[in-house]
Amino acid sequence: MRKFCLFLISLVVLSCSEGEEGSVLLPGNSGKYGEILVVADSALWDSPLFDKLKEIYQAPVKVLPQMEPTYKFITFRYQDFSPILRLHKNIIFVEDEAEKTVITERKDTWAKDQYILSFKFNNQKDMLAKIKENKEYILDYFIDADISRIQASQKKASQGALNDEFKKKRGYELIIPRDFTTVEKGDQYTFMRREKPNLTQCLFIYEEDYVSKAQLTKEYLLNLRDSLGKMYLEGEAVNSYMQTERRAPVYMDVQNVEDQYAMRLRGLWKMVGEFKGGSFVSYAYVDTKRNKLINLEGFLYCPKYKKRFYMQELEAILRSLKFQRNTVVKK
Repeated sequence: MRKFCLFLISLVVLSCSEGEEGSVLLPGNSGKYGEILVVADSALWDSPLFDKLKEIYQAPVKVLPQMEPTYKFITFRYQDFSPILRLHKNIIFVEDEAEKTVITERKDTWAKDQYILSFKFNNQKDMLAKIKENKEYILDYFIDADISRIQASQKKASQGALNDEFKKKRGYELIIPRDFTTVEKGDQYTFMRREKPNLTQCLFIYEEDYVSKAQLTKEYLLNLRDSLGKMYLEGEAVNSYMQTERRAPVYMDVQNVEDQYAMRLRGLWKMVGEFKGGSFVSYAYVDTKRNKLINLEGFLYCPKYKKRFYMQELEAILRSLKFQRNTVVKK
């Protein structure tokens, strides 16, 4: 009987190891957000190739008040890559005896929602060149994976009634976790907040008529942000209000969110009249059916803890917007 049980266990382990995508036998992944498990021969750990990977993945996250790396590397040799380690959510393999120089991706190999990149080469210079060519892709691969995981978790505990209201009145879906409470609401805006000890995450949703592409410029969106902050986002002190910290860099780029294009702003905010500040991220979408500019913003006040993950939680919400109709606009 004992041998039979061991045989069954080995079958389950073998099935999980096969890792067919969508297999119900795959266990959940392990590891923390912000980690990548890197498997490579120890001879490569001090190589120019490893230095380049660290440069990309361990670069500081943009627009956080304090320096935090994008990812932390946890490095193992191939002979130490045990079955337990195979369950990690993010894995990089570096193989230096391959026939071709390629970067390949795999998903759900040993665990659910697992993302793997393999860097295979026989010449480091060729791989370094390929990494430089694909810098954004190899970084976004894991960032997008983290966002997707967070969104899946948020969807399980979302505000269904509010989402239904957005669908019915505005024609789009927006997944907002249940523990966000509505602070203030008007015809054009909704302000929501989630409070935890030493941590406040806020969402601000604003709509206005879309009449010109000039509304998608960095200058316009920043001025809009500051006017809304002065109008709606008051502080605790008398005559205090939120503004963009213009002395710090503000980054703007175009994001493709499931074939919906949005202008993303990332920067720091400050409270005029108070000693408070933090990070913000905003997405501006255009609803061409209703001729509306939809501006979604998440901002964070978190003086005690590291902020990377909490900002990712907010960005996951902003990226959950999905139009119910064909309302895509391309730049």
